[in-house]
Amino acid sequence: MAFLGKARKEDLIILARELGEEVTPDLKIIDLRNLIAASTNYEMEFVKELLNTVISQRTAEQRKLELEIEERRKREEREFELEKLKLQNESFSSAGNGSSHSKIDFLSMINKFDQANNDISLYLILFERQAQTADVPKEFWASHLLSLLPYEIAQLAAREDVGVSRSFEKVKSLLLKRYKLTAEKLRQLFSKHCKSPTATWKDFAYEVRNYFHGWISGLDISTFDQLKELMIVDQIKRRVPPEVREHYIDEWSQLNNVEKLTSKVSPEQSPKFLENPKPEKKENRSTLTCYGCGKPGYIKAKCSSCTPREKSSSNSITLYTCHASVSPTALLDIRIGDIHGRVCADTGATRSIAGELMFNSLRERGVDFQKMEVTMGLADSSQTNMEAYTAPVSIGIEGTTVSIEMLALPKAKGNRTLLGTDFLEKSGIVLDLKNKCWYFSDKPHHKICFKEDLDVNSLQAAGSIIANSCQLREDEGTTLTPEQREKMSYLLEKFDSIFKPGGDPTPYAENNINTGNSPPVTGPPYRMNPAKRELLKKELDSLLADGIIEDCESPYASPVVLVPKPNGSMRLCVDFRKLNATTIADTYPLPRMDDLLTEAKSTAYMSTLDLKSRYHQIKVHEADQDKTAFICPFGTYKYLRMPFGLRNAPATFQRLIDKFRAGLKNVFALSYLDDIIILSETFDQHINDLQIVFERLSLFKLHANREKCHFACDRVKYLGHWITANGIEVDQEKVSAIQKIPVPTNVKEVQSFLQTCSWFRRYVPNFANIARPLMLKQPDGSKPFRIRTDASSYALGAVLTQGEGPEEHVIEYASCLLIPAERNYSTTEREALAVVWALEKFRGYVESQEIIIASDHQPLKWLMSIKSPSGLLARWALQIHSFNPKIEYTPGKANVLADMLSRPTNLNEDVPCDIFAVSADFPVRKSKDIRQEQLKDELKKIIDCFENSSKDENFANWTSRDYLMN
Repeated sequence: MAFLGKARKEDLIILARELGEEVTPDLKIIDLRNLIAASTNYEMEFVKELLNTVISQRTAEQRKLELEIEERRKREEREFELEKLKLQNESFSSAGNGSSHSKIDFLSMINKFDQANNDISLYLILFERQAQTADVPKEFWASHLLSLLPYEIAQLAAREDVGVSRSFEKVKSLLLKRYKLTAEKLRQLFSKHCKSPTATWKDFAYEVRNYFHGWISGLDISTFDQLKELMIVDQIKRRVPPEVREHYIDEWSQLNNVEKLTSKVSPEQSPKFLENPKPEKKENRSTLTCYGCGKPGYIKAKCSSCTPREKSSSNSITLYTCHASVSPTALLDIRIGDIHGRVCADTGATRSIAGELMFNSLRERGVDFQKMEVTMGLADSSQTNMEAYTAPVSIGIEGTTVSIEMLALPKAKGNRTLLGTDFLEKSGIVLDLKNKCWYFSDKPHHKICFKEDLDVNSLQAAGSIIANSCQLREDEGTTLTPEQREKMSYLLEKFDSIFKPGGDPTPYAENNINTGNSPPVTGPPYRMNPAKRELLKKELDSLLADGIIEDCESPYASPVVLVPKPNGSMRLCVDFRKLNATTIADTYPLPRMDDLLTEAKSTAYMSTLDLKSRYHQIKVHEADQDKTAFICPFGTYKYLRMPFGLRNAPATFQRLIDKFRAGLKNVFALSYLDDIIILSETFDQHINDLQIVFERLSLFKLHANREKCHFACDRVKYLGHWITANGIEVDQEKVSAIQKIPVPTNVKEVQSFLQTCSWFRRYVPNFANIARPLMLKQPDGSKPFRIRTDASSYALGAVLTQGEGPEEHVIEYASCLLIPAERNYSTTEREALAVVWALEKFRGYVESQEIIIASDHQPLKWLMSIKSPSGLLARWALQIHSFNPKIEYTPGKANVLADMLSRPTNLNEDVPCDIFAVSADFPVRKSKDIRQEQLKDELKKIIDCFENSSKDENFANWTSRDYLMN
């Protein structure tokens, strides 16, 4: 369907009608494309061929029309020339030989009419005077006049009847009616007309008189009082502020009455304008004298008697510079390495000079400047010796690199970087100051406008160096040459708009939430402490400002929770569990990772793109926006862009990416959701491929995250694997959990280790005799994933597997230690944390896939069914539910892999330690309570014996044998 993007609207209308669809002129281009794609007669090859035919027919008809117009124009020109020749021949035949000489003399006396610089009325008057002087018969005036007029003007007479074109008075009337100046224009000419250098004062007086006569004639001035009134009005108009004149611009030429004009411009009627009279500057300049020889009018530095000129040496430069509040005109953007600067092109400087900031930045990056002494010629013609530094640098500008020796003046402070004539000549740059642009001498039609000046107070602070985030980073393009890095950086700068946040959503996709006939779902808002309420408010303000959400009134209402980001900030998430339960699933498949890795061949140049806030670049269908409504302490809001957590969000986004890739002809690109990789064999091909991808991103209005993108690399990480020049390698982070298992030290540890390794028996030849690095199985997108998790008091373990029973094999291992705060969690909280952590760890595999979570902790099964979760469990339940998993209980004996990873065996529990203090918390009881407890057991017999005053034989038994009681 990408071929439809190149067609015009009129082509799409004809194409839709050819397919039998009803079309109205008010349909937009995107609607026409969707209508054609949804047609029952749509077949891509057939429609593509039909569209080419429609475009060819339109082009042919347009070309035919252009040829007809051109032919008609040429025919009119020929007719006009023939008519003019006919008139000339008639004049020659009637006048005879004497008249012929008269005509030649007459044509040499008057120039052809210039519409841009001549007044038609004055030209006609001059024509009449010259014709009379040359004694040209009046019947030939029309033919002579037409020969002096441009084709555009003469064709007016040529289109009239023959009688009109042969009559001078009729031709004159026709020209004056079309080109005669207005009274206001004649007034301006009368006031501002200047004498031509070649004209006499008599001619000047005649021209001014005619302008004046035309002016008053156009205003019907017939009496002296009217003329006096006109002169007074003219004087008032000259002194009226420009703001008042602009306010009455529509009626200004009709204001020819003094009373009417003064009433308009009076303070009571005229608009109020703030006047800022500028104070007059009085300059007190003393008479200059040379203190060397006393010559008046010169200082010593400019005195020819005291400062004789010296011949310039090789170490001399001419530099004209000043400090002014006016910004320089010729500002260009250049690049030296990873430094991007806005500099001034100075044709008065013979050498290019690095400004203070540029000089310091180059030295910080290790550029070796050599010290030297130069003779500098200043703007006042004086010369001075100055310490300077010079270094060879390669300056990049608009994809071209030029190597020059750049000079730096260490004692100059705040000076701007200048490009002198040495750089301008070597690069072939031509400055067009009139049009405020420049171009390369070999590309005169490719003009680049001068840049705007930076926001600085003077030229001393204008040497700012700009760090451009679109530049090629040091970890990118490590195998590129400087010229190739320059081309790559230029391409990134050219399309820097795709790396900028914000903008409208893509017009090529919408998120639909099909809930069938299910009633609206609602849920009460979760409670938040004041600190989180403040964070929520800031997040809402940000989303409102970006146009992602808006306030609403909706029958739907889902609660919100704040989830911490890795950088410490908070992300607003909506608990869409109830909405997802009623949403009909979108079965659009995600690509299989193993298929993508199989297609990802190793190439010399590879780039990866990561789209920024991927879901927020897609609009929610207007009819379904109310379903995304969420409730919080600050009101009810709905999403205008697709939020995270919706059931069909991954399928919607993958469908958009597949449409995006469909238009990448001859570009080898793979994509899984927002992860895109471009592979090319050569650098030139890679530049071309990236340009096509960037143009496609601009067309789709998609934006990328520059920080997560990598360009022109020979080794990239994609879908958990490293793609290198040698092939596809396993990411060591995935197998590090197994590799870090210490050597077993007892029978139990050996059994546990062998049980773990037995998962790889079918992949390792002679497993019982040799030990090999553990191998991981490629995932199969058609089979469900199983995540086995376990948590101990100090670590988490997880294993991603596929298959059932003996056929179950491992995809990836993972483990991590708990932080001190997490070690204080209860057992249930730690087991839930293990599930959440594992889902995020394996997101690239399990998103939008069928998932089974196996845990040896039975209470986890009720986590998904809590009606009013709070705190950590609320957040974790929301995160788990977005994956739509199935949780099953597995006995600890069958969960050996995850148990092994969560309980590393390098912890020796028998290591002795010094005890600093032991504290025990006993309940405080009264003596009466203790007495009652003592009388409840067999101790009561002994107590009664000792408390009995008779002292019977039992008393002797209890007190014998050194107070030992039996």
